[in-house]
Amino acid sequence: MKLHKTWIALGLAAALGITATTALAADGATKTDLPYEKRPAITDEQKAKMEADRAAIKEKQDAVKAKWAAMTQAQKDAIYNLLDQQVTVENQLIDQYAANGLLDADTAKTMKDRNTQQAASLRSSGGMPGGMGIGGGVPGMELGGHGQDGRRPSKATPSTLPAN
Repeated sequence: MKLHKTWIALGLAAALGITATTALAADGATKTDLPYEKRPAITDEQKAKMEADRAAIKEKQDAVKAKWAAMTQAQKDAIYNLLDQQVTVENQLIDQYAANGLLDADTAKTMKDRNTQQAASLRSSGGMPGGMGIGGGVPGMELGGHGQDGRRPSKATPSTLPAN
């Protein structure tokens, strides 16, 4: 599911001409496609804000995890059943892409198998659908995340995308 959504986001970004290597200079001017080592340095103020944002996000996420843990199995099953419906619809969408020649059969099968496997794995592990996104996030990071030091990765390629 997540990989499928990531590819859609990347396709949308490409269609809009957005690159994952945009950075802002200290004067506010946009610098695009700079090599990693030539990007503007992150200031101490920016680092402090990122740390405060991380702490606030972690606090929200921990609260959501605690609420999930306190739910009854029947409540969790109702959510898992909705997840199963979502996977079914996503797999139908993949079938339509394949039927219209947008995906080859092998890719469609791989995507569908991954969707189904991830939902089953999440249910068997007791994990919460929606994951960490439920607890909140940093505004502006919807289409591309930042690395550990707050910088964007230089290129988004299949080998650099998250595994799940």
